[in-house]
Amino acid sequence: MQFIPDGGESLDGHLVIYVANGGMAVYRLKVKPDPLGIADVEAEEFSYRIDGTTLTFSRQLERADLYTLSGRKVRGASHASSLSIDGLSPDIYILTGRGISPVKIAIR
Repeated sequence: MQFIPDGGESLDGHLVIYVANGGMAVYRLKVKPDPLGIADVEAEEFSYRIDGTTLTFSRQLERADLYTLSGRKVRGASHASSLSIDGLSPDIYILTGRGISPVKIAIR
C-alpha cells in the first residue's frame, strides 16, 4: 500500500494497493476542508485484473485507453469494462479513462 500526495498545500492524493496476484487497486482521495479541522475523505474506487489476454476493470468506464510509457496509444474503447491485451509485449503500460486517475499496469 502506498499513498501518493498531489503536492502543495492540498491533502489530496492517490492510494495504491498492490495485491498478491499481480493486480492493483487505485483510489483517488479528496480531502474536504472542514472549519472544525475534521475532514471527510472520498475514495474513487477502481481496480483491475489480468485474465489471460484481457484486462478487466472493476467497473465500466465511459472511455478507456492504454498507452506505452513513451505515450503511444496501443488500445482504446468506449463504454468498456475490459480491454484486450492480446499481442502486447511484456512491459509497463498506462491506463487512462474518464472517471479514473492514470494507472500503471505491468503486463508480463
